[in-house]
Amino acid sequence: THSNMTSSNNNHHLQLSAVDEVEIQFLVDNNLDDLSSTPAPTSSNNTTVQNGTSWQIQTGAMTNTFSGDCLCCAQHGFSVLITVRRTSSSTGQEEQQQMIFDAGPYGPTLVQNIQKLNRNISHVSGIALSHGHFDHAGGIVDALGEISRQQRQQQEKDNDNNSDNESKKEKRIMPHAIPTYMNQDQIVKRAIQVPFSPEPMPLGPVPTPDEIVNAGGTFVDTGTKEYFIPCNDIHHRPNGKSFFYLSGEIPRVTPYETGLNYHYTYDTNEEKWKVDTLVKDERFLAVYLKHKGLIVFSSCSHAGIVNVVKHATDKFNAIIKVDDDHDNNNGGNVEESLAASMTVPVYAVVGGFHLSGRDKDPIIPDTVSDLKHVPYIVPGHCTGFRAVNAFLNAYGDDRVIPAATGKVITWKS
Repeated sequence: THSNMTSSNNNHHLQLSAVDEVEIQFLVDNNLDDLSSTPAPTSSNNTTVQNGTSWQIQTGAMTNTFSGDCLCCAQHGFSVLITVRRTSSSTGQEEQQQMIFDAGPYGPTLVQNIQKLNRNISHVSGIALSHGHFDHAGGIVDALGEISRQQRQQQEKDNDNNSDNESKKEKRIMPHAIPTYMNQDQIVKRAIQVPFSPEPMPLGPVPTPDEIVNAGGTFVDTGTKEYFIPCNDIHHRPNGKSFFYLSGEIPRVTPYETGLNYHYTYDTNEEKWKVDTLVKDERFLAVYLKHKGLIVFSSCSHAGIVNVVKHATDKFNAIIKVDDDHDNNNGGNVEESLAASMTVPVYAVVGGFHLSGRDKDPIIPDTVSDLKHVPYIVPGHCTGFRAVNAFLNAYGDDRVIPAATGKVITWKS
């Protein structure tokens, strides 16, 4: 038992609330591209893309010299900072929530990129992990440390801005534990078979619940079922809304998406490595952009990116209501909602599609074809240049936006 550990709860009373804007900042990706032109924003699609040049040095001050000191680093891995915003039609107030999805392979690189991009993550609501591989989980502990550091920094700034001592005392908000959404199956020993080794080569470990707690987090075991991540008020109390949906296990239905070859999990009972092509602990994250559809984040897609999109579509059209009414805040009936009889399209899919490697080359054409109904495709991390080129050749660079460390993509309803 962990003092800051919670089990998955039955939070299906929550609905996925629609948002007006989704901003994605790539904190870590395999690619780094500061120079390529980006699609011009248009009023028809309300999409903007910015390149990821980090013009701020680590102190957050503007630099007047462009040099290696102000550049982010790309690594084999994935991490995104997702910011959602919406405005209440009744109060006119803006609501905002931030999540970090995955944390890349190496903590110092993630923290360096956050600082060089001058990102304030003191209000991040939590970290969610897609699956138990080091290139997605390696930076979690350092990310929690950076969030806590920025919380303390923000607290000191808030206190300094209040001249009255009593006011300062009342407004002092101590750094709080950051929920880290994972499942127990992600915390196992993994390995891959490599040509130069007769035995499977172990992968780097995933942080344990104790390590997460010691770093300032709360380990939230989401189990095997879908999970609505609660949105909290300024006092870190759930306010009855959810802007982020974390999937449960992803069904494997596409015949050509067969999983991750040469992958092993250690069986502690039999004390030996066992073939594990399914990586059942993998999850995707989704948000709902009002009047547009779901934006689905699939960091590595070992389940198959087509399976991911199918599961997201099936889930939201058959089981889960999506609240499209901004002012349904009191638990009453939803006057305007997308339910079983209506269609919830996937508007964009973002992440690593795991289409790189000789064993994946043959399935690229089918994958590209089966995603033709998705308006925006943002391939990154493990997708591979052949698959990225295939998407671009099929759909053009107004629909296909290759991911890159530091890049920002914003969609508005």
